[in-house]
Amino acid sequence: MSVFKAETGVTPVSNVFIEKYMPEAGSYAFAAIYIYALKYALSGTTLENADIAQRFGLLESDVIKAWKYWAEMGVVDMRTVGSDCEITFLPLDDTAEPVHKSGKGSVFPADTEEILKKNPDVRQLVEAAERTYGRLFSPADLNAVVRFSIQLKLPGEVILLLFSHCKGRPMSYIELTAQEWADRDIRTSDAVEKHIEAYKEVLSFFGVSHGRAAEYQLKFIGKWIYDMNMPPELIQKACGISKARFGSDTAVRRLKELFSYTNGILENWHRDGVRTLHQLERSEGRPVEAPAFVRPQIKPTKFVNYDQPVYSAEDDREVIRRKNKRKINEQTGNLQTDPKGI
Repeated sequence: MSVFKAETGVTPVSNVFIEKYMPEAGSYAFAAIYIYALKYALSGTTLENADIAQRFGLLESDVIKAWKYWAEMGVVDMRTVGSDCEITFLPLDDTAEPVHKSGKGSVFPADTEEILKKNPDVRQLVEAAERTYGRLFSPADLNAVVRFSIQLKLPGEVILLLFSHCKGRPMSYIELTAQEWADRDIRTSDAVEKHIEAYKEVLSFFGVSHGRAAEYQLKFIGKWIYDMNMPPELIQKACGISKARFGSDTAVRRLKELFSYTNGILENWHRDGVRTLHQLERSEGRPVEAPAFVRPQIKPTKFVNYDQPVYSAEDDREVIRRKNKRKINEQTGNLQTDPKGI
């Protein structure tokens, strides 16, 4: 992927890229990928898309998506080489305007300002999103919100749910989530609720709360649920196999191993056409073990915290015999004390 070489301890980034292209990127992650790869290109070091994906906690397909975007914008030249791609960083002209080679439009700051002036509904949406998010938006943030509405065509209700759901997260995370919702056609409040609950359920298999989920975790889960159409019980089964190998530690490094290993298991099952536990059982030629039932332990109380005497059937009959004898004696007025007692 290396193109340029430079003896320098810093990475010079074109001002044209910073001023004209970076603010218009569909995701801040796209800009980060560009700058990160540029650093290695200038140092003459080979860099693979898989390395970039691992460094940023993304899927390799996301990195390729970023290069396709920059190629459309005329920032890089992208050539497919086998299963990978070769990227050439192109010189940027200060007089040129960012234009998609594919002809698709993009929302630029000037357009955003004009939209906010002429469309009161969008302006009210931005104000409501700011209140929901808890801070004022920067110009780049405003551009992102307008893009959610105009380009991604997400309804205002869904955009507000988006900011509520992602409160406290950086805008780059919100942009990725918005793009995912649009790609998955999540455009109603009910669809948002089902989507979030499905993600929460899978995250719980790994011992992760939804508020602390990393981007790479959400990407994997989206792939399993939507792209592979894997039911939660199969994902839980694969997660259990991964935990048996790596343990259930929720440290960051261990979680990445768990998610990556689980993804490999599910990819194998998906390739083999396994979509249910019963299909998995047939493919492996053995029953799928159900979770072991653990009988709850009853904490001893003062009523049971002593050794209980054990009575035989003969003892029970003797007790009944003495009770009946005592009752007869009381009725006849000839009460005799049983030396054995009751």
